Amino acid sequence: MSGCAADKSKPPREICDVEIPASAVTPLLPREGGKVTTERFKSIVAPNACSVYVEDKFYFSVLHDPERPNFSFPPNNYSRAQPSTFKGKLGLDSLDAMATANCSGGKPPVFAKIILSLDESEGLYSNSRDDLEKFMNAYMPALQKHYDCKG
Repeated sequence: MSGCAADKSKPPREICDVEIPASAVTPLLPREGGKVTTERFKSIVAPNACSVYVEDKFYFSVLHDPERPNFSFPPNNYSRAQPSTFKGKLGLDSLDAMATANCSGGKPPVFAKIILSLDESEGLYSNSRDDLEKFMNAYMPALQKHYDCKG
């Protein structure tokens, strides 16, 4: 007699048209949950914005912009982290992170931000800084490639 196992959340292969390794997304999804979907939305923060849902429950949003020429991190909101996979800046908070990655040839840096669900702040995301850092270190090089931004 075999038991029924709950469906595992299968991470999306891309978020907002940017390919992302499953290993960077998996920690941000529930272990069991079923179908994962992404949906575009309009945002004043960045022109490309997508939310990730598991069985219609919101888990996180990713936003990106091909050019942020004079971007600076809001003071006192983000602890600085040293990016390990790209040249640029990375800032982490408990439920969100943002980064800029340098582009050569006089092109402005590319920008990305991830925002985790407040509903999961005491559950899945109770200790999320390492997961956010891992995600951004995977997403930013993919974003650079997407925009043909050589760092």
